[in-house]
Amino acid sequence: ATHVDCFVGHSWSSPRWMKILAICHHLNLGLATVSSALMSVLTAVILVVSKGSFNDVAQMPQIQLYTYLVFWPMGVFLLAYFFGHLCGSKTFWF
Repeated sequence: ATHVDCFVGHSWSSPRWMKILAICHHLNLGLATVSSALMSVLTAVILVVSKGSFNDVAQMPQIQLYTYLVFWPMGVFLLAYFFGHLCGSKTFWF
């Protein structure tokens, strides 16, 4: 490669999982945060539109709301955090 966006130097004595998390954090944190926030807003809008009003959404079972408004955006965050670099064009060596 003639161009590298990121070079990660590391100690061979540190655990592999720490190096992987450092790379994911450096490359994917912004994407994961934006993706999760957008999914939260989109989910809330879809819920309000499908139910008709905020009051109708508030009457939904708590576990259902928790699943839609917490678990779903958190899942999107984790997917983007761990695998977002696979969709990007940045190159890196380590």
